[in-house]
Amino acid sequence: MSASGGGTAQFAQFAIDTPESIIPDAVFDAATNALLDTVGVGYAGRNDHTVEILETLSLATGGQPQAQVWGKNRATSTAEAAFLNATQAHALDYDDSSLTLRGHPSATLVSVALAVGEETNASGRDVLAAYSIGLEVASKLSPALGPDHYFRGWHTSATAGIFGATATAARLYRLSTEQLRNAWGIAASQASGLKTNFGTMTKALHIANAARGGIVAAQLARSGFTSDQSILDGPGGFIDTYRGNDSQPVEQQAGRVGAPWELVNPGLYVKQWPCCYASHRPIAGMLELVSNHSLSPDDIVRIDVGFLPGTEQPLIFREPINELQAKFSVEYPVAAVILDRKIDFDSFADERVCRPAAQDLMKKIHRFLMPDDGVYNGLTGHTDLKITTINSAFTHRVSETPGSPTRPLTASQRKTKFMSCTMRAIPRQSAESLYSRLIQCRALNSAREIWIAS
Repeated sequence: MSASGGGTAQFAQFAIDTPESIIPDAVFDAATNALLDTVGVGYAGRNDHTVEILETLSLATGGQPQAQVWGKNRATSTAEAAFLNATQAHALDYDDSSLTLRGHPSATLVSVALAVGEETNASGRDVLAAYSIGLEVASKLSPALGPDHYFRGWHTSATAGIFGATATAARLYRLSTEQLRNAWGIAASQASGLKTNFGTMTKALHIANAARGGIVAAQLARSGFTSDQSILDGPGGFIDTYRGNDSQPVEQQAGRVGAPWELVNPGLYVKQWPCCYASHRPIAGMLELVSNHSLSPDDIVRIDVGFLPGTEQPLIFREPINELQAKFSVEYPVAAVILDRKIDFDSFADERVCRPAAQDLMKKIHRFLMPDDGVYNGLTGHTDLKITTINSAFTHRVSETPGSPTRPLTASQRKTKFMSCTMRAIPRQSAESLYSRLIQCRALNSAREIWIAS
C-alpha cells in the first residue's frame, strides 16, 4: 500500500492537528450535553447484571488504578475503566444515537475521553475536544462502509466506533499522526460486532470492546507497535473488506470532517425511553393515542405498526420474554403503553414483560412494510399506527421523535433524565453536585475534578 495513506492520512491529520481554537462553541455545548447524558445513563446501568458479570472478570486484570469506574467509588486501569463505563452506559440501551454513524457513539467515546483524560490530567476542554473529534472520525467513516454494512449484520457502533475511540485516545495521549495511523491499523484488526447479538448482553460488549480496544491500540502505537499505516485504503484494507453497497469513497469522507461538525449537523438523537430507538416513534405515537382515546386492552382487535424499509431492522424480537429482548421489540413497548400509559425503567423488568396481559396483547400487534424507495434506519422517516377496536379505528402518523434534532429535549428535560438516572445509584445531593461539575466541564483545569467527592 502507498505510504501516503490516502484517507487514513487525511483522517489522522484532522484528529491530531486540528487546533481546539477552531472548534465552534456550539460543538463544545453539544459535547457537554453528550457528556451529561452518557454519564447519567452510565450511573443508571451501574448495577445491571451485564455489568456485574463483566466487572468480575475485568477487575481481575485491571492493573494500576488510573481512572474512575462510574458510581463505584474506585478506580482501575484506563482501558478497563473505559471498558466498564462503556458497558454501564450501554447496558440499558438508553444512550444517544447518531444518524451518520448508524449507531451509538457516546457510550464508547465519552468513556474513552473521560478515562484517558483522567489518566493524562487533561483539561475539561481537552476532553470535550477529543470526544468531538472522535465522533467526527467515526461518523464520517461510517458512510465509507455504506448502509449495506449495517444491513448485512455488522454493528456499526463498534466497527466504525473503534476508530473514533482510537482517535479520541490518541488525541489525549498526544500521539503523532504516524502513531495514530499505526493505532488504527491495530484497531482495525479488533473491529467487530454482529447485530444478531442484539437483545443479549453481548450488544453492550460490542461498545465496551470498542472503548477498550481504542485505548489499547493507542497505547500500543505510543510504545512503537506497528501495523499497516494505510489501513483504510486500497485492496484488502478495512474499508475494502468491510464495505457494503452504496459506500462513499474514504478520501471523500475524510474531506468532510468538521464540515459540518456532526454534533451540530445533523446532531445526536437523545433517548427519552430506555430501549432501541427504532421503537421510539411507535412509542411516542401510542402515548398520544392513549391520551386522546379511551382504549381498553379487551376492546382492541388489532394494532398495525408501519415501518419504512430498514427502520425495523434492530427490532429482532416479536415475542420477547425478557428485558433485553423487549428492548429490541416494538410489540412489547406498544403493549406496555396501552397497559400502563407510560414507559420507564420498570417497564422492561422481566416480570413486566412476561405478565399474561402483555403477552396476550402482543399477539394483536402486527408490523407492515410501508413501500418507499428511500434508504432509512431506525432514526429516520415516519411511522404509521392503526388501532382497530370492537367499535372503531384510529390512525396516526409520527414523523418526529422526542429527543431527535428536530424535536430536541429541553435543558430541563435533559436534567430530569440525568437526575432520574444518577439517583438510581447515588443520593440526590451527590447527583446535583455531579451534574454541576459536568455542566462546567469546559472550564475545568483537570478532568479529575469531575470525580471530586461532593
